Amino acid sequence: MSNWLASWAGDNAGPVVGRQNNRLLVSLTTQDGTIPSGLFQQNSTVFGTPWFFELYVNNLAPGSRDAIAIACDDLSYGFAWSIEVAEVDYGLGKAPWQPGVNLFSVLLFAPGGVASATIATTTVDDKVTRIDFSQQPQFVASLALRPRPR
Repeated sequence: MSNWLASWAGDNAGPVVGRQNNRLLVSLTTQDGTIPSGLFQQNSTVFGTPWFFELYVNNLAPGSRDAIAIACDDLSYGFAWSIEVAEVDYGLGKAPWQPGVNLFSVLLFAPGGVASATIATTTVDDKVTRIDFSQQPQFVASLALRPRPR
């Protein structure tokens, strides 16, 4: 089954009615019109924070801290989802995210080894979830050794 991920990248155009900060908007096109079972569902928790690790997200600002997907809400129309992102500090000396429009890459790992990527924007504000793993070296090491889901 083929899947194609697409996204909203228009936050730089100005305020959009109803647009939520710290959330990426993505849509999915499938070859046969069905969503694979388990897609966009929470996979794990990290110190009590939900983690959707089949959605690999990155803030594309040079030198910025890493990101994880911590919420994924089905918008119930047009195969669209709203993905909440969180800033993650692994203690590697990367810079905090700056408030304003930020550019993210989103890579979806679907069942059967299918992967699809897109670029999305969101407006990051001071309410963005920030996760500090800098004092948890054993956790960072375990993440580095964890295989990607298939």
